Amino acid sequence: MCRTVVMYVALVVSPLSMAAPLEIVGRATVVDGDTLAVNQKRVRLWGVDAPESAQQCSTAQGARWPCGRRAATALDAYLEGRTVRCVQRDVDRYGRSVGECFVQNASVNAWMVRSGWAVAYREYAARYVEEEHRAKARKQNIWQGAFQMPADYRRAHRATQARSTPAQPAPATGG
Repeated sequence: MCRTVVMYVALVVSPLSMAAPLEIVGRATVVDGDTLAVNQKRVRLWGVDAPESAQQCSTAQGARWPCGRRAATALDAYLEGRTVRCVQRDVDRYGRSVGECFVQNASVNAWMVRSGWAVAYREYAARYVEEEHRAKARKQNIWQGAFQMPADYRRAHRATQARSTPAQPAPATGG
């Protein structure tokens, strides 16, 4: 006796999964090297990590320069007041949209890494690793000398802040 078993797999599609991804479109202002404000909404560039605003990098000769501020300035110059379209991929713990942004269909995220103003944020995505390798090989911008990875800089800065903040006295209780 031969039995044929036919299995059917039902794909349940919710109305939410059919919805188009959220897009935020408008003129952008640069908050820092990896964050934009578009129509009063903060958008963190997905998959990239730029030096923090106060972060310093070094040239090949050891001279320090304000790479965090310059990354933000380069991003501002690249956008040139043009319309930006950001496609949301996530929302971060600060409530910011996290997405890939485009100017005239060119990825702003990829441009930041390819130009050596940001690194591929491997903790969240590997999409821009090749752009990073190219910028590093050309010794572009942050890759011209030594620098601390932005995530490491933030961790070190938080640790320094925690050590330098005095403990608050416990509130007095009545009795």
